[in-house]
Amino acid sequence: MKMDKKLCALMIALVVSIATTLPATMGTETSSEGSFHIGNDKPDVGNIRLYHSDETTLCDTMDPTSEYAVKFDVSDANTLNDIKEIEVVVATSWHADDSVNEHATYTWTAGASPEWKKVGPEGTWGINENACKKPLYFNATSGTFVLHFIPGKVAVETIDGNTDWNLYVTVTDKAEDWDWTYKFGINMSWYGEISAVDTAYSFGGINLSDTDKPIVNPSDTKIDVSIIANGNYKLESKSANWLNNGYTTTLDWDGTLSPGEFALKVDGSCSLDTFNYVRDTYTTITDFENVPGPTAEGGENSGIYQWLCVASEGLLPGTYSGTYYVQMANG
Repeated sequence: MKMDKKLCALMIALVVSIATTLPATMGTETSSEGSFHIGNDKPDVGNIRLYHSDETTLCDTMDPTSEYAVKFDVSDANTLNDIKEIEVVVATSWHADDSVNEHATYTWTAGASPEWKKVGPEGTWGINENACKKPLYFNATSGTFVLHFIPGKVAVETIDGNTDWNLYVTVTDKAEDWDWTYKFGINMSWYGEISAVDTAYSFGGINLSDTDKPIVNPSDTKIDVSIIANGNYKLESKSANWLNNGYTTTLDWDGTLSPGEFALKVDGSCSLDTFNYVRDTYTTITDFENVPGPTAEGGENSGIYQWLCVASEGLLPGTYSGTYYVQMANG
């Protein structure tokens, strides 16, 4: 059936009229609160490198009392502002207390003054705080830290691959999450110091043909030297011709004294059964061929016993004097 065109137009108009007069309350807005949580990401540490103090020359051997730089990279998705503390251990074993021979601890603490510091041990282990570094931008998610440290005098020597040194780095963030890494297989060179405790000594009055006359001053009949060593050591000594107002008496070392000669016998146990003669070149002193180390960091005294023998003729009256030298070497 065909609708009248006028009626169709009226119906459309009527529909439009109804749609535009719906109640406004049907469009009222409501809401509900939502949330989500981003967890704390643990830090990450790696790429440990050991350099000489110039921070450019890599090394795998350290010398006591020399400065070194250890570099390592730290990252944290929560930015480096989340890092709370870093611990660097230089040791033969991580699971030990700080000691001058085998273990040293350094820390970086955010906001501390200074941020880098040595925790222990006491003594000659050191830190160069002015040379230590941290990343420039802590809003970044990664950066490089640098510790400048100095091994102590008696940091134990590495011998034939034994007693290797290691670097251990632990990083902790503000949520107490942590990560650690290590570098194994670093060598420590031999180190030694020697100084005279008795800087002068005397045999007192001597007659021609006297043999095996001991030292009378110092009163303990031996020459004391102070030794600092981070490993086994040996002592060697030498002398030369001694003088009396320009007159020379010749040092002998074969035990047969010709006119005008003298001889010096030495050992470390006050025994004339095991002595050796002092020569004009360095010769190892009996009983000091291989002394176990390391010593105490402040040094340990070693006593060298000495006896004088003089020829039966050819020496003028007067006081003879000369220099007795002692050196130490790796035992």
